[in-house]
Amino acid sequence: MPQSLMAFLAMLLASIIDRSNANTQLILLDGEQTVIGGLYSTEESYTRRGIPFLKDLPKWFFGLRYVFGRSQTATTQKELVIALQATVIDPVRSRARNQLVNESLVSQRAAVQRALEAFNKDIANKNAKPKTYKGTGK
Repeated sequence: MPQSLMAFLAMLLASIIDRSNANTQLILLDGEQTVIGGLYSTEESYTRRGIPFLKDLPKWFFGLRYVFGRSQTATTQKELVIALQATVIDPVRSRARNQLVNESLVSQRAAVQRALEAFNKDIANKNAKPKTYKGTGK
């Protein structure tokens, strides 16, 4: 099996099985942030480039492999940094209670809105009537 095919299969499998794990215990208040760092990984990749077929000739075949192709090994170091922000979520009972309070506030707001609209209509009707002045006739 050619080395380039082996490298391709290794890269394909590495991308499927690549996994990073981090375990830690933290105490954070609501809204606080922290960073977990130090997850290092090193990857090596081997690539062979050049003119097809001629770059893949055996080493012993007059050294043509080196004339028509080049090999490159690259080493990549990565660091995974995880940023976290704590958000405290109320228990289900508290959220249900808050939902009832919110529904009550919405219905009260609608009642106040209706009363305000009725008041505005009443004021508009009073302003539409002509004003009469009683004065002293001299």
